[in-house]
Amino acid sequence: MSQIGLQKRRQVIRLPRSLSLQYAVQFAKELWSASGYNSYHFECAALEHCPPFGLLYTSSTIRTFRDAHPGSTFTASGLINDYAAHMGFWKSCGIPFGKSPNEARGNDRYTPINTITREQISNPARGIPLAMIDEMDDQAGDIASILTQDYDSVFHTTIQYSIRELFRNTIDHSESDTIWYCAQYWPTKDLVELAVLDNGIGIQSSLEKNPEIAFANEIQSIMRATERGVTSINLIATPVPGMWPGYGESENLNAGWGLYVLRRIAEEVDGGSLVVVSGNSCVKFELNRTTSFDAIHIGTGVRILLNPSKLGDTLLRILAATLDDSGRLPSKLTPSMMARVNNRL
Repeated sequence: MSQIGLQKRRQVIRLPRSLSLQYAVQFAKELWSASGYNSYHFECAALEHCPPFGLLYTSSTIRTFRDAHPGSTFTASGLINDYAAHMGFWKSCGIPFGKSPNEARGNDRYTPINTITREQISNPARGIPLAMIDEMDDQAGDIASILTQDYDSVFHTTIQYSIRELFRNTIDHSESDTIWYCAQYWPTKDLVELAVLDNGIGIQSSLEKNPEIAFANEIQSIMRATERGVTSINLIATPVPGMWPGYGESENLNAGWGLYVLRRIAEEVDGGSLVVVSGNSCVKFELNRTTSFDAIHIGTGVRILLNPSKLGDTLLRILAATLDDSGRLPSKLTPSMMARVNNRL
């Protein structure tokens, strides 16, 4: 085809009615199969269902696709979904409509699309290296309140710590400059969803920085990354001098704790699930079942679904077993909290 013919080509891309996991992954495949056009138009009027992971994953798909086609033009119509506009979805896609990420305030039932940047949390002007941890700790605490619908308990502390470790691992290992996250609680369904996403190097490439680790594919890497203490720096986490200046060695010893605990919760609490997507693969962990399928994502995405009312004793058993394995307390789980855990077992 001549260059003149190429310049006349235009492709219409229709967003699906739902951005559930299945449809979001399918949309990504269809979009990336449409490479080679000079002009793309997104028709968005059908969009109705916008769960957190779908919002992050689809906006990431559109952003990275646009970045890969710098010579093409992009337009959109049918931007009638007010929820998506409020959550910051359209602007996350690069479409100038609705609120920006970090703009909407959120509340105890939802967190709109937010970002944490490497520059933001490691700015020397903030004075002390602990600011890097404190920023993520505050954000993780807000999300834990939504996930657990609890504000001061061992449940909240455990989930907060797991989320903070998820953020921390992204900064440490993904080579991504930005963490994207979003959460929603549906009281009538007793259901909460958290999504965390980056556009870094992916899990397999990250783990292969560790000379002791080699995997044949992304699925094997995801399976291993959700085991206890696995990081790209050490197969079983040990103190890493200088990795987090000014912070205690116990924090490094708990590296790899976040995904491990979230996987345990997904596999032991009925109705919950953990989804990890990286590169060309996606793995879903749930009670009595683990499934994998093809996907397309530059970086890593995580989705956790929970029924807050079902956490209860199951989470306490998981926590106790984790501590038995490691022999160490995460920094915010005080001895008095663990006494409460032991009393409940």
